[in-house]
Amino acid sequence: MGVVGVTTRGTNTWIGPAPPPGDGPHRYFFTLYALDTVLELPPSAGRAELEAAMAGHVLEQAVLIGRFQRG
Repeated sequence: MGVVGVTTRGTNTWIGPAPPPGDGPHRYFFTLYALDTVLELPPSAGRAELEAAMAGHVLEQAVLIGRFQRG
């Protein structure tokens, strides 16, 4: 189960990659964390709250870097 927290755009919804039309490829970093606990965070939590809650609980992590360019 997961909760979508507050994004950098200030919303609680997933908005996929959206580089400006005509720009070259943009890089997007997705980090997956394996934790030793279930986090109990409200939907109002932002990145700072997430990182504080994860501190000391990260077992492993992996990063996927994707590139996207509008046609």
